[in-house]
Amino acid sequence: MSKFDLAEAGTRLPELVERARRGEGVVITSDGAPVAEIRPLVQPDRQPRKSVEDDLAWLRARRVTPLKQIDSSVDVSQMRDEDWH
Repeated sequence: MSKFDLAEAGTRLPELVERARRGEGVVITSDGAPVAEIRPLVQPDRQPRKSVEDDLAWLRARRVTPLKQIDSSVDVSQMRDEDWH
């Protein structure tokens, strides 16, 4: 990750944004201390992340059996009453 002083970053902003677009992170400093970061939102070789809703819809479409409500008291009663012999 590259570091640039605030003044230099201001004059080279288009270049720094292009670096981020290519996947490089850039730290901007003021008086030697980091104050901001320019980083890629999407890695150049990866597709943008889908939303959580898209992921949930994908899972729902591929569910083998529908979910059922579980009543633990019934399950425990059934296990207790089963004949294990």
